[in-house]
Amino acid sequence: MFVVPPAAPLPGHLQETPSPCPLPRGERVLRSACPRPREESVLRWACHRPRRERVRRAALGVIGFAVLCLASAAAAIAEEKAPATRFFEMRTYTANDGKMADLHKRFREHTNRLFEKHGMTLVAYWTPVDGPEAANTLVYVLAYPSREAREKSWKDFQADPEWQAAYKASHADGPLVKKVVSQFLSPTDYSPIK
Repeated sequence: MFVVPPAAPLPGHLQETPSPCPLPRGERVLRSACPRPREESVLRWACHRPRRERVRRAALGVIGFAVLCLASAAAAIAEEKAPATRFFEMRTYTANDGKMADLHKRFREHTNRLFEKHGMTLVAYWTPVDGPEAANTLVYVLAYPSREAREKSWKDFQADPEWQAAYKASHADGPLVKKVVSQFLSPTDYSPIK
């Protein structure tokens, strides 16, 4: 065992052995000189606490670093998967006289569900509050992942037998809509909806 006299100061990286170590009292010992009892686990733990503490701290550091790496990787993946913006379409329907209630009923009972079935996102529906258009105008906005997705969704929607049956049934007493205006939109950089 390597013993250093009590009066000689030890360098900062060499610490005194903890008091539970089975060495004579008052002697300062280098860690490498600390005996390693194999039989008594309590003494082994007490004697080698500094080394175990270093291992524990290193393990916590590695775990913390791994968690930080995983969190940043998850954020990067989420950012890559999030679409930059969607493709929007605003549609304005002008209903024939006396057909507005039937148009609302068709949207409520058939059209909205079929839009969603074919990949269209329902954003909002409005009717004017004032003016002559208030009695016969419906304005709504749909969103799509892209313009190509919009074309496919409408093609599939119009070919859907359920839509064809609902459309035909709603026209039994004449067409509901006399005019449709469609306008494609893209959100501005400050728009809360993208």
